[in-house]
Amino acid sequence: MSESASEQDPQTKRDDGSASDLQTFLERYETERGTGSERPMMAYMGELQELARTWVSPGAETVVSGADGEGGLFGPYKVLKELGRGGQGIVYLAEDQRLARKVALKVLTDLGPGADYHLKRFRREAEVASRLEHPGICSVLDTGSSKRGPYIVMRYVKGESLSERIASSRARLEEDDGSQTFVNFLSEDDGGEAPSIDTRPEATELLASTRHSMSQQQINDVLILIEKTALALHAAHEAGIVHRDIKPGNIMVTPAAEPVILDFGLARDEESNQPDLTQTGDVFGTPAYMSPEQIAGVRGIDRRTDVYSLGVSLYECLTLARPFAEPTRQRLYDAIVHQRPPDPRRFNESIRGDLSIVLETAMEKELGRRYQTAAALAEDLSRVRRRQPINARPVPRAVRVLRWAQRNPALATAVVGLFISLAVGLATSLSLLGDTRVALGREKDAVHEAVMQRDRADQGLVEYERLADVKRLGALLSRADESWPPVPSSLQGEQGMSRWLVGADALVARRARHVEALCVLRRLAEPEPDAVLNETRRASQRRVEAAVAAAVADEAEELDRSELVSAESALVAAPFVWSFQDSRKAWRYDVLSELVADLTAFEATIERVRARAAFVETVEERTLVRPQDRWEEVIEAIADEADNPRYGGLRIKPQLGLVPIGMDPRSKLFEFVHVQTGRAPVRDAKGDIVVTAETGIILVLIPAGTFVVGAQKDDPQAANFDEQARPMDGWVKLGGVREVTIHKPFFISKYEVTQAQWLRATGANPSAVRPGTATPFKRDVTLAHPVEFVSWKACKRVLPSLGLGLPSEVQWEYACRADTDTPWWTGRAFESLRGACNVADDFYHRNNGVPSHPYESWLDDGRTYHAPVGSYRANGFGLHDVIGNVWEWCEDDFHGRGRAARGGSYRTIAAMGRSGSRNHGPEDAATEDSGVRPVRAVDR
Repeated sequence: MSESASEQDPQTKRDDGSASDLQTFLERYETERGTGSERPMMAYMGELQELARTWVSPGAETVVSGADGEGGLFGPYKVLKELGRGGQGIVYLAEDQRLARKVALKVLTDLGPGADYHLKRFRREAEVASRLEHPGICSVLDTGSSKRGPYIVMRYVKGESLSERIASSRARLEEDDGSQTFVNFLSEDDGGEAPSIDTRPEATELLASTRHSMSQQQINDVLILIEKTALALHAAHEAGIVHRDIKPGNIMVTPAAEPVILDFGLARDEESNQPDLTQTGDVFGTPAYMSPEQIAGVRGIDRRTDVYSLGVSLYECLTLARPFAEPTRQRLYDAIVHQRPPDPRRFNESIRGDLSIVLETAMEKELGRRYQTAAALAEDLSRVRRRQPINARPVPRAVRVLRWAQRNPALATAVVGLFISLAVGLATSLSLLGDTRVALGREKDAVHEAVMQRDRADQGLVEYERLADVKRLGALLSRADESWPPVPSSLQGEQGMSRWLVGADALVARRARHVEALCVLRRLAEPEPDAVLNETRRASQRRVEAAVAAAVADEAEELDRSELVSAESALVAAPFVWSFQDSRKAWRYDVLSELVADLTAFEATIERVRARAAFVETVEERTLVRPQDRWEEVIEAIADEADNPRYGGLRIKPQLGLVPIGMDPRSKLFEFVHVQTGRAPVRDAKGDIVVTAETGIILVLIPAGTFVVGAQKDDPQAANFDEQARPMDGWVKLGGVREVTIHKPFFISKYEVTQAQWLRATGANPSAVRPGTATPFKRDVTLAHPVEFVSWKACKRVLPSLGLGLPSEVQWEYACRADTDTPWWTGRAFESLRGACNVADDFYHRNNGVPSHPYESWLDDGRTYHAPVGSYRANGFGLHDVIGNVWEWCEDDFHGRGRAARGGSYRTIAAMGRSGSRNHGPEDAATEDSGVRPVRAVDR
């Protein structure tokens, strides 16, 4: 080996040709290793000073081009770029040239001090990770060795580490409040240096005073992330592997918010006969995240150590602060072993009591009181998210007192002595007062009865207040659903948003009382028998197995990770039912449980109303004052009959809530962005709008005009002749095909409402086909796709809060036809539809479409589901997707059979998307192809 190294690596020789210290070390080490007499690395460095200086000097660079072969090759792996480096190695992004796939290549480059340990740890990581198969664990694909050192080939995980996310959040918080950073969250200590903590006395105090809050959705996002991490960790534990270095720096978060656990170099294999890398008394890991038993050097550390470290990581995610921050490592160790973590609510006022208990249980110093498995932690995190009672219980007061006495023995002894003295004095006094007890007995009974009557009256008042809060909540929700229009007058008055917010905040502030009463009732309850819980878990297990079997049977390329995680969560989260023998207590518990859950969910409604109120306060400034020059320019252009004859000299005024974005170069109609639903778009080189998830609703100003509504198939020479026309298309019940005049101009959306726009307006995305949905050829679904699974009633509830509404059928058809009288705005021939519609076609039929659905065999639009809005050609008014994509609700009643819907969808044939084709559905019906294209009246 040494001879080969000397020939291939010039660094193993000095300029005069003599052997360098590196060559000498390699020869000695290889020889002694062969006889089993190798020495610690420090012994070699003591003999070879040049070698010592080289390894101790910082900043040494490793050049990629020095890898095996040309172009940075490690066997079949071609290095593309460096992803990161640490004290013992480098991680590269590489390409497996055999399979044309990207991988992560981890190369051990340091043979410096502790070489044996680092090499064993490196091999252990490869061995352990290669045995684990779970989407939340970074799998090992291959291993190898080169002259640069051994390497591991791992799955390439895109994204950022959880520590980077925490650091970003911390930085944003400091930018907001101007505070200094005392804990460097980017510094992930691997055991060589003390944590990066400020040593000034005021550091901890200032850090604790950096309070912040999070929305319930933000908290839920954190809980889901750690819940998934816990399930992945549980899978490793079930395989007999304890990680022993869980920390945010070893958890990658993908762009889809999926966690992946990295670095099993310190893992302990509970089933292996191989010796552990650490011995009793060794302390390995990252100090800030180490468990008390790790610091104590306990032998036989088990899975509960990882639960503790994951609890610390969750604490940091929620509070942006580590639970223990000390200026020296020894003081940090002492704090971890002896002190209680600070109440997380000191840092994050949004943390509820049950979540605080979960954190406390995860970071319990006593192993018996800690969560016994990562799955148990995941279960309680799921319960917190779903507003269900958690399994963990707070530490009893007696245990807290005992622990305090153990930490403060001298003070505890003094307190006990004082207590004994007081007890002796009290006993003497009681003996002197004994004679008076009989005399006072009757009076005491009378007072007791009076107190009981008062308590019963108070309890009745409390119950009345609870029922009143249930009624108040219903009233507030009903008023929120009525939807205030986005105008300044909506803020004022008894029914205004400002008064509503005052009442809503006061109601939520009383939630703590209801939670306290709920906890009291739970202590009186009888838990569900184990047999019922076990049967629930068995049912969950069967669902998981069925889901996996179905995926295998379908030969799916990739499991839907979100569905699998949901199934796994259901498996470990069997419901915990509380029962009462007293029916009145059971009724009170049911009312309280529902009220507490509803109040918690109500917070999201409050935040949406608060955001709407904030928008209304600034809407005049944002849409009338700032763009005043733009409005003046557009108003004059619209009124100019010579340049824009379509509007017939129309003169409008600035429209509250809208901002002009110019004229469509093809339709010659003016367009405006609806500011409340998103940002103004950009136009490409051709002048076309580029729609993204951030784009707001674009409204087109449609001029007044006269047209023929409906369709008929009796007279080829008459208007709107259509061979496929049906009786309902001829409006036979409303006077038949006829000429209609649109007397007033109106705004209509250029596109169907996107999922992002609906999400911003309501806080939810009801769509069945949404981001993350698997599609043929892996075409990603984005938030720029149309929202669907919305009912007519949902549109009527949401749109008024945006100052919008549903079009009448006449308005919709007028805008769809755009001055045409043919079956489709594209013409009479089917061929004219190419590139202008998304309907059920040959692609739909061949790629996961409903087999029984009729389809257009002559057409291939490249989509099985709906397409991003604006993917196909626009009509003469500049409107996209009026043929297919999703059905669009209209305001009109459909002859007593529901509400009208127009335009067809990606699941219907082209005939359903004809300009005159009419359809309908129940008011509360929502399907995967029911969407909306809103309108707005013009303020004159």
